Amino acid sequence: MQSEELRSDFLVYLKKRNLQKKFKKQLSLLQQNPKHPSLNTEILKPKHLRIYSFR
Repeated sequence: MQSEELRSDFLVYLKKRNLQKKFKKQLSLLQQNPKHPSLNTEILKPKHLRIYSFR
């Protein structure tokens, strides 16, 4: 699975809240297994674009 590069404002958001490490871990899990139970993934509409949301 590929991921797009993050917007700069989102990177600032992660840094301010000290979430960079956690985000990288979750992104790695998503790339390895999009259905991993800890991710709470869902495919956003339109589904044919295969854009995922995860927590």
